[in-house]
Amino acid sequence: MSTFKRLRGNNEEEKARTIRLVIKSIKELRRKKADITLKSLEQISKTIDPDGNGICHTAILKNSEAHKEYSQARKYRGSRARRRSRNLDLEIERPTFAKDRAAKERRMMKSCRKIDIIDLYFRLLERYERLRLAHDEVSAKLIDEQSR
Repeated sequence: MSTFKRLRGNNEEEKARTIRLVIKSIKELRRKKADITLKSLEQISKTIDPDGNGICHTAILKNSEAHKEYSQARKYRGSRARRRSRNLDLEIERPTFAKDRAAKERRMMKSCRKIDIIDLYFRLLERYERLRLAHDEVSAKLIDEQSR
């Protein structure tokens, strides 16, 4: 038998092992009523695997059948873009110390898509406009009081 055929056979066995461990891990996590995440699948598969090796998250992501099983079992179905947008909304409404807020915004900007940054920019412009109008009203009241 050629080397290629031996490696190919081993690869098929590894794929089947990965799928088998993913399914068993999902059943075990459901039995324990735990969240089904890549990290939890990695951890529980080490306890289930007779060799004690378990499976790695990249094996789940690269194996299409294992990934399909994982995708069907996990609870969160949203996209990353929606998750980021939701985080952007929360970031504007919860002011903290200026230094912390600036650091968080810098980290957030590094991981955002252009559309998210544009949305944030327009929301900040709207907020600035509201603050400027409130400032103008207070200033006008102070000038009126001082002129009397």
